[in-house]
Amino acid sequence: EDALPKIYPILNDTGLKKIVKISATNSLVDNDVEDIDYVGNVVVNNYNSFIGIGKQFEGDTQADYIPNRPVVIEHTGGTTGTPKGVLLSNDAINMIAYHFMISGLKFDRDQKWLNIMPPFIAYGVGNGLHLPLAVGMCVVAVPKFEPDKIDELIAMYQPNNFTGVPIHYESIIKSNKLDGIDFSKWVLPGVGGDTMDIELEKEANDFLKRHNSKTDVIKGYGLTEVCAAACVTFGNANELGSVGIPFMRNNISIFDTSGDEIRELGYNERGEICISSPSRMLEYYNNKKETSNVLKRHSDGNLWMHSGDVGYMTEDGLIYIGGRTKRIIVRYDGFKIYPFGIEKLINSLDEVEACKVVAIPDINHVQGNLPQANIILKPEYFGKEEEVLMKIIDVCNKGLAEYVIPTDYNFIKEFPRTPIGKVDYVKMEEDNKKKVLRRKK
Repeated sequence: EDALPKIYPILNDTGLKKIVKISATNSLVDNDVEDIDYVGNVVVNNYNSFIGIGKQFEGDTQADYIPNRPVVIEHTGGTTGTPKGVLLSNDAINMIAYHFMISGLKFDRDQKWLNIMPPFIAYGVGNGLHLPLAVGMCVVAVPKFEPDKIDELIAMYQPNNFTGVPIHYESIIKSNKLDGIDFSKWVLPGVGGDTMDIELEKEANDFLKRHNSKTDVIKGYGLTEVCAAACVTFGNANELGSVGIPFMRNNISIFDTSGDEIRELGYNERGEICISSPSRMLEYYNNKKETSNVLKRHSDGNLWMHSGDVGYMTEDGLIYIGGRTKRIIVRYDGFKIYPFGIEKLINSLDEVEACKVVAIPDINHVQGNLPQANIILKPEYFGKEEEVLMKIIDVCNKGLAEYVIPTDYNFIKEFPRTPIGKVDYVKMEEDNKKKVLRRKK
């Protein structure tokens, strides 16, 4: 309901005929107030009028099962910074629930699930909403992503399960509001969305043990394109730093994708993580080119999802993440930043010759990175860095979302280059990381 006014100006250009606006409060309360509005040619129903229309129809309301029926489009950013709509099917989302239900985790309908991940990401709708409802659990839906309040929510609702991002565990460990809270009935203290720092993982495990938890932190790895989860640290398959083993019906392997021919690698060899799974997306909505870039038929006949992440697998089947082939900056709270949009905005200024954005450590949190803009000015602006910087900061504050704005601006004469002349982002990140850590000391 709050978001609707933001799309009013474009409604008549979308082709939409009807919209249902939903208030979280009204959808949970038996309220007879109905409201129908019109924005140009678009009919806007509130939740109650929408339900009222449905009550006029009688008869069999059981929907027929249609295999691989598209049910949701979850948006994600791409390596170019342009969001893509990930089209997920009924079978894919059901498979995520099925995978967890046969994983050995002792789920029960009498349990409570704290859903702290927003439903507009696959992590939230598949793991936080559909899975517990499929089991029959009580779901506590948290409407706002506020990691610093996770301790209050745990103390208030005493859940048996929740899945979050690493920053949630930072808040849990530091909290004094959980003193005396017994975690002995916890089944799934889960974490995903970003690789968990080993030191944070150790601290989280120690915290859980002190509160009588029978399990360590359960880590997972996946992408929106496979409904968020592809492997999880179940039971004994929970080594520090690992993201676990594949779900029962998933195939995960490591490939060398750097050349013209895709080659499968052996144990402990680093390469691109690829996933063949029944929970994979149908496509990037209306984007065949990008779909073909990530969904590829290999010589074994299987369709593999190319993650863009670098990792390796041990002889025990444990998977470790070792970097990213995509230039994605992951913040402490799990939000992902795509450098392209920042670079495009700064490069649009007349004073700027070129701008490249890399990740630098977030010195205010245990883990996570923040964007740093590395800028080459045009020769006529040499010596005017402070003046230009004020303009760059102003443009970024006005043109970028708050969490995307660079936290550091670095003026340089030239970018480091690889032997074949490409910008060496790895070296630039390593050099700047050292400078940031020296400043911290």
